[in-house]
Amino acid sequence: MVRAGRLSAVALRMVSVFNTTEAATMLGLSRPTLMKLVESVEIDHVKVGTHHRIPAQAILDFQRARNARRAKAAEALAEFSDEIGLVD
Repeated sequence: MVRAGRLSAVALRMVSVFNTTEAATMLGLSRPTLMKLVESVEIDHVKVGTHHRIPAQAILDFQRARNARRAKAAEALAEFSDEIGLVD
């Protein structure tokens, strides 16, 4: 960032694990839904005492898998629409 000819720095904290509230927000889920995914082992996690922490890589992996499932479902829906003649 430059101000009046001076350089200034912005310090950002690099986080490799997130609490469940932060992870749920990033994924666009409610915290209870995230906890169901954690308990069903669909999202990797680590426990710190009694608290769950979600690694950044687990969030990225879940997003990629979810996007792949959505793309596959959209493709299947498009094929089905073609088969039954909904799309010209």
